Amino acid sequence: REKTGFAIPVREWLMKDQESVSRERGLRAWAMRLNKPSKSRRILVLLTDGYGGNGGIAKFNRDLLTALAEDPAVSQVIAVPRLMPNSPGNIPGKIEYVTSALGGKVSFVRAVLASIRSHGRFDLVICGHINLIPVAYLAKKFTRAPLLLVAHGIEAWQPTNSRLANSLVNT
Repeated sequence: REKTGFAIPVREWLMKDQESVSRERGLRAWAMRLNKPSKSRRILVLLTDGYGGNGGIAKFNRDLLTALAEDPAVSQVIAVPRLMPNSPGNIPGKIEYVTSALGGKVSFVRAVLASIRSHGRFDLVICGHINLIPVAYLAKKFTRAPLLLVAHGIEAWQPTNSRLANSLVNT
């Protein structure tokens, strides 16, 4: 039996007056025009350690920061580490590694707030460890940016010892 439905020529309507638009199949060209990625995304990353750190979480964080820096849609990554036991080595150009955060919890919080104050707008806040979620939540509130938590291993399986962190993760 033949199909009896009808087709709506949306693509033709949208592209009627636009000769310079790509003639890609379907609505892809039109969707790409509407959803142009911003070339100026700024990301705030709070992490335990990364460059200058040892172990699996530090390696993951270095890989994450490098991937973000290589994304053409990202203009700047502000990374605020809590620890840096070794020299950081080579840090990609788009990454600002805020070493004033080293030296304890108070220094970390001050550095996060100073980064927010000095850079203004952020498009995303990434929290690299569940124990940093209270400060990341504060950063989310100040920047009005979405918050992404990266959970590692066992911390994703059971509640932490912090009631505040547990309640923030569940919001």
